[in-house]
This record gives sequence, structure tokens and C-alpha cells, in this order.
Amino acid sequence: MKQIKPHPQLPFIKIGRLLDDADDWDHLTCMHHGEPADRQNYKRREDEWVYTLDGLPGFAAHRSETDAILAAEKELFQQHGKIAQKQLDKALEENDIKLALALAERRGYWLGITDQRRQVSAIVNGALSLLTSLVRT
Repeated sequence: MKQIKPHPQLPFIKIGRLLDDADDWDHLTCMHHGEPADRQNYKRREDEWVYTLDGLPGFAAHRSETDAILAAEKELFQQHGKIAQKQLDKALEENDIKLALALAERRGYWLGITDQRRQVSAIVNGALSLLTSLVRT
């Protein structure tokens, strides 16, 4: 990665641009907008952003810094809760109230997003069930 900088609120998340050098390929699991990247045929774009979570490589390359930040947060709170909890415990031990509050706020945001998706999914599934039963009659 180059132009590495910390997440605006969560400094253990690092955001940077993808490079073509061996270090990036050896240490990052690079995906190209949802499709696995083939190192030989991969055409790097200047606007691809990647991230690490407490040193753990992120899942994909993203088209903007903002997309990478949101993807990093989503991955942190939806797939790597232990990292988030470890960072929260560390922040509390070190009296870093700013980081502890940022973690709590972002965790709440992503829990809300997850809950909202479940609710919408239930509504859509209910509507599909009703429509299916109407079509059969």
C-alpha cells in the first residue's frame, strides 16, 4: 500500500492505495470489485483503495477512499468482532475515551444496518409469500 493513513476515528484501521509491487500481492488478498484478481492479467487502477484491520488485510480493492473506509468498518463489526472488542478493551485500559466512544458509535451504526436489512428482508419475504399464494389461486 502507499499513501497509508489511519481511519478518521479508528487508528488501528489503515487505508491506502494499492500498488503493483510484490509486497502488496504477498500481503493483501486482492479482489477486483468482487472478482478474484489474477496477478498476471490484473490491471491496477490508480483509484483502488485497500485497508488493513489491526494488520489483517482487507477483503477487496475499492474505488474510493470512502468506500474502503466503509468496507473496513463493515468487515470489522460484522466479521471480526474480536478485533473490535480487543481494541475497545485496550482503549478502556488506556483511558482512551475518544476511541472507546468511536468504537461504540460505529458498532451501533453497523448493528443498526444489520437489523434494518433483516427487517426489510422479512417484509420482502412476507410480500413474496402473499403474492405467491395469490398467483396460485
